[in-house]
Amino acid sequence: MTTPLIEASGIEVRLGRRPVLDAVDFRVEAGQLLCLLGPNGAGKSTLLRVLAGDLAPSRGNVRFAGRTLRDWGTTDLARRRAVMTQKPATAFEFTSRDVVLLGRYPHCAGAPGQRDHGIATAALDAAEARHLDGRIVTTLSGGENARVHFARTLAQVAFETDAAPRALFLDEPTASLDLAHQHALMRLARSLARERGLAVVAVVHDLNLAARYADRVALLAGGRVVLEGLPLEVLQPAPIRHCFGVDVVSLLAEGHDTPALLVTG
Repeated sequence: MTTPLIEASGIEVRLGRRPVLDAVDFRVEAGQLLCLLGPNGAGKSTLLRVLAGDLAPSRGNVRFAGRTLRDWGTTDLARRRAVMTQKPATAFEFTSRDVVLLGRYPHCAGAPGQRDHGIATAALDAAEARHLDGRIVTTLSGGENARVHFARTLAQVAFETDAAPRALFLDEPTASLDLAHQHALMRLARSLARERGLAVVAVVHDLNLAARYADRVALLAGGRVVLEGLPLEVLQPAPIRHCFGVDVVSLLAEGHDTPALLVTG
C-alpha cells in the first residue's frame, strides 16, 4: 500500500456536546481527485477544514506528506496546500488579478514579481476567467467570483515546478457555476491531480458530477464516513438511500465506466 499524502486518524470534532465528526479515519493519495458527498450537516465541510489544517480537531490528528499538521509552519503549509471556501468573498475593491495574486504571497514574501504575474495569468486562463482580469471583484456575479477564487487556489499550488507534494481543497466549488463551467472546473481538477500529482479533495453535492470526474468518493452521514471507494462501487442505490433517504437507479451507459444516477423516489 502506498503512503498517502493526507492521512487523518481518529478525527473528532465537537460543538459543545454535539459530535460533528466522530472517529473519522481518512486517506487521500497524491494524483487523486476525491469527492466528499453527503446530506446537509453530514460533516463534509468540517472534514475538509480539518484535512486542510484550518480547523484543529477535538481529538485525532492529520498528517500531510508524513508530518502532522502541527509540525508544519504556516508559510510552508501555505506553499503546499490551497483552500477554496464554500462562499469565497472579498470585502475590498480588489481587481480579479489582485485576488489571484493573493495565492502567490506565500511564495514571494509579499512582493509579487514577473513570475508571479505570469502564474496569475495562467491561473486565470485555466479557470476560464481571463476576461475578468481587470474587473473589480465586488462587481462580479457569483459564478464569476467563484472562478476568480478558483484561479487564486490554482496560482497558489498548481504551477510550481518542483517535486514537493501539494494539495487542493475545494468546498462546493461548483455551487455558483453554470453547467458548462461546473464540468470545466471538475475536468481541470481531475487533470491537475493526474498530470501534476496534486491531491484534490472536493465537497460536491451533485452525485453525477462526482461520478463523472472523481477517482474516489466518500459518502458521509452523521459525522462518519459511511463508505469510501470507486464511484462505481459507492454510488449505488443502497448506500445512497441510507445517506440521503432517496431512491435512485444507477445507470451505466455503453462505453462508459462511471454511473449516472436517476432519482426515482
